[in-house]
Amino acid sequence: MMLAEYRPHHDHEGLVCPRCGKRTVVLHGDSTYVCLDQQCGFRHDVSGNGGGPGGFIAAFFGVIFLFALL
Repeated sequence: MMLAEYRPHHDHEGLVCPRCGKRTVVLHGDSTYVCLDQQCGFRHDVSGNGGGPGGFIAAFFGVIFLFALL
């Protein structure tokens, strides 16, 4: 697998991979962190748009609760 662009999070130190424990995690794109170790394969998207219906339901009940307090 070939990735198009690597942008290290910090130039002086790498992020530690939670899967393999090496300092080989870099930011790929705007919100995806990947491990450079080919045997590890760690990949995590931190974009925050993965709330799904559970997040909507929690927000709905939160608004109802706030109106009940008034």
